Amino acid sequence: MKYNASMSIIKIKLIETEAPGFPVTLTTNDSKFDSIDGFLPPLPSELESSLSNWQLAYNQLDEVRKIATRISPKQTISYSSLEQRELVKTYINQWLDSDERQWRPIREELISVFSSLENSGS
Repeated sequence: MKYNASMSIIKIKLIETEAPGFPVTLTTNDSKFDSIDGFLPPLPSELESSLSNWQLAYNQLDEVRKIATRISPKQTISYSSLEQRELVKTYINQWLDSDERQWRPIREELISVFSSLENSGS
């Protein structure tokens, strides 16, 4: 199956519920595949912690931006370190690589889509 990145929009919808974990729906705008429903397990504690740390740093950066528009500093300090961003990325990838039985069909479809894009040079 070939996917043209400029034409296909693939959406992953995570639904927050009272229960642990996330019901998930994978869809595309061009009917390249049927809608797929699945389930992701709850966020691992490492991911929750790294997201919280990154969000805190990002919010601090937003406060610096508000000040910067008034005083125009020559240099802005980035509170969101590369290490924090990489940790979030690593933990999200580990979470999305879950072997949860109900997540597997979505994960496999995503792998197929991205492999097709990579092979087509898009």
